[in-house]
Amino acid sequence: MGSFCRDENVAHFVAYASLVFREFSGRVVSWATFNEPSVSMFSGYLAGLYPPGRMFAFTTAGRYLKNVLAAHVDAYKAMKALPGGDRARVGLVVHDITFVPRRRWYMHSRWIANWMTYWWGRDVVLDFMMTGQYEWRVPGRGVRVKYSNPGGRPPCDWLGINYYTRCVVGWRLNATHMPGEVMTDMPYPVYPRGLYNAIKKLSVLGIPMYITETGIADRLDDRRKEWIRGYTRQIMEAINDGFDVRGFMYWTLVDNLEWNFGYKYRFGLYRWDPDVGGVDRQLRESAKVLRYVYQTWPSDLQTMRDYAKRLSSFEEGEPEGGSRKGWKWRALS
Repeated sequence: MGSFCRDENVAHFVAYASLVFREFSGRVVSWATFNEPSVSMFSGYLAGLYPPGRMFAFTTAGRYLKNVLAAHVDAYKAMKALPGGDRARVGLVVHDITFVPRRRWYMHSRWIANWMTYWWGRDVVLDFMMTGQYEWRVPGRGVRVKYSNPGGRPPCDWLGINYYTRCVVGWRLNATHMPGEVMTDMPYPVYPRGLYNAIKKLSVLGIPMYITETGIADRLDDRRKEWIRGYTRQIMEAINDGFDVRGFMYWTLVDNLEWNFGYKYRFGLYRWDPDVGGVDRQLRESAKVLRYVYQTWPSDLQTMRDYAKRLSSFEEGEPEGGSRKGWKWRALS
């Protein structure tokens, strides 16, 4: 059928979204039209990792992403027009990732990093959601795909942010890290500050934000505790600074099939061996830190904001002797 590379397929998606909404609107309040549209675009049409497995199909990739965004707009309107639509909150989930050169004077690495950031699509999607204007550029060829949403700025009730890291490009165009950074099992480093930066940048839309995915591949479970402390601290800081963050979801509960990587990378709070199968799942030690975070954080928005403000006045670190109060701060830092 040509997926979203064909304009006429937008209507098929809208019909599907309408059908699902009619069936489940009585049980679902918050809806996401798409999850990470730029990832399927990049992986399917530029990197050859996902179906249809094409590489460097730049113009087709731009057309694909344009139609996904147009489908979001049309699906939003269709769902809102159905019975129960006035109660529904319809949003979009984006993937936030940037690339930087290992050294700023690596000109070839900088060129690749800039284009990789562009191809992953965050800024293209953000520009469209802000203005209704879509432009897709191709190296050496300028703007190849343009679109203007007839209704101006697209509607969206909330934004989901999937954030994992900031990628570093080395001299050999290899994935690496900056001095002092710790690598995950996947080829990118732990970079908590990037989560705050993502929240800040995407807050320009002026709608509630949810951290819908963030996590770490850590088979040995020797970095996840510090990951949790670092990333949750950035969320608390963002809330204290006034950004409208409403929720945080860890990826993921149980070791999962990680797309084209299979079961190689272990993101789960529960360890699961696919070779053994069955229902035997073992809670990783690091999960206890996240469990404490969830148990401690308030469940309503205003109390959470007050809580973040109160925590911001604490000094970082655990007092000598390791009191529970100090550990509580570290669990949230």
